[in-house]
Amino acid sequence: MRPARGARAQTTAVSLALHVVPGLEDLASRWVGQEIPTADVERAWRDFDERTSLLPIHLDREGDASSAAEVLLTCPLAEDVFATALRIDDVPPVFAGLHVVRDAVAHDPALTAALDVAFKLHGAVRRVTYRVICRTAGRHSFRRVDLQRAVEHGVTQRFPSWRLVEDAARLELWVVLAERRLWLGVRLSDAAMRHRSYLQASLPAALKPTVARAMVVLSRPTPDDVFLDPMCGSGTILLERAASARHARLLGGDLDPAAVDATVTNVGPRHKPISLQRWDARQLPLRAGSVTALVCNLPFGRQVGTAEENRRLYPALQRLPILLRGLPTTIYVIRRVQTASRGAVLPRPRS
Repeated sequence: MRPARGARAQTTAVSLALHVVPGLEDLASRWVGQEIPTADVERAWRDFDERTSLLPIHLDREGDASSAAEVLLTCPLAEDVFATALRIDDVPPVFAGLHVVRDAVAHDPALTAALDVAFKLHGAVRRVTYRVICRTAGRHSFRRVDLQRAVEHGVTQRFPSWRLVEDAARLELWVVLAERRLWLGVRLSDAAMRHRSYLQASLPAALKPTVARAMVVLSRPTPDDVFLDPMCGSGTILLERAASARHARLLGGDLDPAAVDATVTNVGPRHKPISLQRWDARQLPLRAGSVTALVCNLPFGRQVGTAEENRRLYPALQRLPILLRGLPTTIYVIRRVQTASRGAVLPRPRS
């Protein structure tokens, strides 16, 4: 197969990639380095989508892509996992660039190698259905849908028997064109990776599980943790803490009885000892020095609460650190980046 014009020199060695929420790139890179020490994590692609960053991962030898992909599918900080099928560094921003992309999809051997990883993980099928998801950033003479169709035409040229569908596709090909750089990946994960199987009940403005896990990681979990979420919503932060490591006790509550009910449903009979109750976070029934870590997703005043209510709520919460003992950690998610008492602050991503 002949290489595409404008494409980098390719081998059949497969690279992988993660989609992560913007702001979690460094934590995800650290996780990859710990779990796959031989992997080389490239600098993240940012700003092509306000909801997602792309984290390319190169492997040090051929033949280990499937096993590495299986490890990445357990990453609690990632939204999706991909086998990289194509990289083009200089796509012309005019309609001629679409021919470059179509030619690469139709002929580049890296696509076959990426598909091999997908079929090895999930099994081959006689009749393949597929769809293409495109994201673009920058100025181009063509539309996003034009890029999508160029990829589809390349697939049709290469695999005439494959059938293009709108939903429930056997394969998903995701494309990112950021200015003149193009990446195409074969999706290896499914929706369960980002949504979590434990979420049986949900509420408006619920925190993304991957962001909740990032907050837990920043709290530096230890087995003797007494871990508190004073405004627990549907329990995502508590459940991510429970999944991350052993704990001495989990404490959670909310002023909204529907939130407490949702947390009880999501927790079920697991993760003991855990205490869940209805309370007002401004007047918690807890002793000073009884907690080792406090992690909370504060209301922004949009879907939950109002800006006026927050002007009264936030100052009252400054008393919460009195509950903490030893060398405690306080992690808040708030609408704007600002200083929190003895803690770190993450900007909440848009959903």
